[in-house]
Amino acid sequence: IFCTRPDAGRHNVISEVVPGSPAFLNDIMAADEILFIDGHQVQADKVVDQLRGSGFVGSICRLTLRRDTRRFEVTVTRCSTQDVAQAKEIKERVTSFRKLVAAGADASRLEVTEASLAIEAAAAVLV
Repeated sequence: IFCTRPDAGRHNVISEVVPGSPAFLNDIMAADEILFIDGHQVQADKVVDQLRGSGFVGSICRLTLRRDTRRFEVTVTRCSTQDVAQAKEIKERVTSFRKLVAAGADASRLEVTEASLAIEAAAAVLV
């Protein structure tokens, strides 16, 4: 999750959700506001520390969010930043592959196939 500093009267706003990340898998979206993390009100200058929590991969984080006028809770399992970076890289590779095919490249001659990338992405999410 990437956040922007809050405007007056707003909480931390999510600016980007990394594909394949726990936030992505729990349908958290850009423009959602983070109201509470693990029941504690979000502190603008400490949101990253609050999201990381104890730092243990596999620990649970409970987020209270607002999307438009709807307030809701999501429970996510923390993963390592390395896992998120790997998922983001795989997404970029899939996107590049699709662009090559759309541009007329012979998919059978490409070194990496979309199917193998999909398997790789699924494995990264299951870690």
